[in-house]
Amino acid sequence: MEILEKLKFWLQTFPQWGEAQLLVDDTAAESVSCGLFPIGVEELSRKEDLLGNKSVQCRQTFLLRRIAQRQEEAAAWLMEFQAWVGQQSQKKAAPIFGDVPEKEWIRAEKGRLSAVTQTGTATYEIRIICEYTKIFNC
Repeated sequence: MEILEKLKFWLQTFPQWGEAQLLVDDTAAESVSCGLFPIGVEELSRKEDLLGNKSVQCRQTFLLRRIAQRQEEAAAWLMEFQAWVGQQSQKKAAPIFGDVPEKEWIRAEKGRLSAVTQTGTATYEIRIICEYTKIFNC
């Protein structure tokens, strides 16, 4: 299963996820929806052993955008979600994306209110960052 599918499935296991629909590269105009926007992969380091096997440390970043009708509830959700992601990562309950699970981690950071409409609909954004190592054997 690819990273995007694993992440989508896992995010929706957050106990307070609710009925929000999770879309990729989009958000719906429903009462509550979430959009997951892949930002890209950054190669942090690359190592090669004597046999030519390569170890690549990667950082994959996503933006999670949540639209909700009630600002206060959305803000509380965002804070609880960020804490949950950290706990899941520490307990090694988050999805595994690479080949060295003991060195992987995932975090949610920089959560913020990004927009409010005149009707009170709030859009919150939070970055989800995954660091993992891929090993390529010759």
